[in-house]
Amino acid sequence: MQTIINRIIILGSIALCACASSRKVAQSEWTGKPIVIDGKLEEWQQPMQHYHAGTKLSYSIRNDKDRLYICIVAPEKNTKTKIALAGFQVAIDTTAGKKKHVTLLYPFADIDRQAAPTRGPVATGAVSMEKMIISQANTIRIKGFNFLKEGGDIPLQNSRGINVAIDWTTEGSLVYELALPFKEFMHTLKGKSLGIQLTVKGLPPVGSMSPPSGGMNGGMPPGGPPGGGFGGAPGGRMPTGNSDMSEMSEDKSLRITIALASE
Repeated sequence: MQTIINRIIILGSIALCACASSRKVAQSEWTGKPIVIDGKLEEWQQPMQHYHAGTKLSYSIRNDKDRLYICIVAPEKNTKTKIALAGFQVAIDTTAGKKKHVTLLYPFADIDRQAAPTRGPVATGAVSMEKMIISQANTIRIKGFNFLKEGGDIPLQNSRGINVAIDWTTEGSLVYELALPFKEFMHTLKGKSLGIQLTVKGLPPVGSMSPPSGGMNGGMPPGGPPGGGFGGAPGGRMPTGNSDMSEMSEDKSLRITIALASE
């Protein structure tokens, strides 16, 4: 009987060790020169390093001795709409776990966006609507950085070197680029791994967002943008099916542990 118990203990220990060792650690890629944060893919190898089915995002992570670089590509229409209207969050655990020591949210839902210029013809289609909304998002919401531990908002164009840019490919995929200076949230890099969580935020309940100056449509005609509208729904209406509404209202996250590259 004692022998059986001992074997069970040994097998249990082996299983625990196997679970611990199965934790996947991805390798960041070294970049020999700073990456220009402009929402373009020219400086990123295609295809991207990773794909995550739950968020429908492709993404790559690089670093040099001064900065962490993240690039995501979102081709799926609902994902793009959620990023434009609800936001995208990057959270970093500097101990490579699942805590959120550092968070950055851009864009985010309650930015006080001004009405879009109305001179000339109104742009049509979901992508044009998304571009208009993001063009008015000029604030980054952060927490846990060395200079602003308790959190707050900083300008998109800031002196801290925290750079974010969003643009679209010719095929209509949303591209999100981010550069974070290590000095603003870490003290040492040698042999360091980071836990990173990327989150596509879910749309808030209808009526919970305060309309910007000029009304909720920001200078657009009643009913939202003509053509594609929200997430491709005709006339700018939100999706009406239960599955669509559930999909659009849920946060979708992925977690990855990365080992920083060295020169």
